[in-house]
Amino acid sequence: MSNKKRALTFISTFSVLYAIIRLIPTFPMIGIATTFTASDILAPLYGIVFGPLIGPLSIIIGTYLSILLGRQLIFLGLDFLPGALNAITLGFLMIGKRIYVLSLFLIILIIYAIHPLSLVIVHLPFFNNIPMLYNWLHILSFIILISPFGKWSVLWVKSNSTIQLARGIFILSFIGTMIQHLTGSILFETVFGLILQVIKIEAWPKLWFSIFFIYPFERFLIILITTLIGTPLLKAIKSLKVYTDIPIE
Repeated sequence: MSNKKRALTFISTFSVLYAIIRLIPTFPMIGIATTFTASDILAPLYGIVFGPLIGPLSIIIGTYLSILLGRQLIFLGLDFLPGALNAITLGFLMIGKRIYVLSLFLIILIIYAIHPLSLVIVHLPFFNNIPMLYNWLHILSFIILISPFGKWSVLWVKSNSTIQLARGIFILSFIGTMIQHLTGSILFETVFGLILQVIKIEAWPKLWFSIFFIYPFERFLIILITTLIGTPLLKAIKSLKVYTDIPIE
């Protein structure tokens, strides 16, 4: 089978898988009557395994398939964007294009910071109102990305060691998941705050304040499950020598 036909086969197959998993609800979205979905677990794995083209294309197609199957449309047709950016960034990291990921992540951080509805500083009421950055966890993932761990995680994923593989998936999933979450946050405040104006401007500070205490636990659970599922999955893929963008050492 040619690479083109093989790529089309993977896109069609894993688009359907993504669509089905996207029908499974997980955490409620605070502020609107909908939920996150289990497909958040797949997005980083799609980027790691299939790279910056097949991975995000499968997510884009799978997102629209899930909408046809009954999943609620949330972001005016841009529902695919957070997951697709997750896969694109990790796909680029896997092929050594870290500068693309650094640039994209920095742009997303800046967009959130200058967005008129964003909450940048949170004053912690239980610690004498000490100020803290709302997106401290996103910034931490950016720091890890620019550190040696950003490079080491890719090498660990390509390793045959189970421990190194799990470590690499955890770090890469952390980076991709935080990019996805920040992108989703920007879409959330833009669509529901500026365009549809479902959530009033004065309600946003309290809304972000509530989310601030919840999102780290949600993201950690997603990253943990991704690692637990991804580690044996990638071990199996390597042992079977299934086509992926991961060179087997």
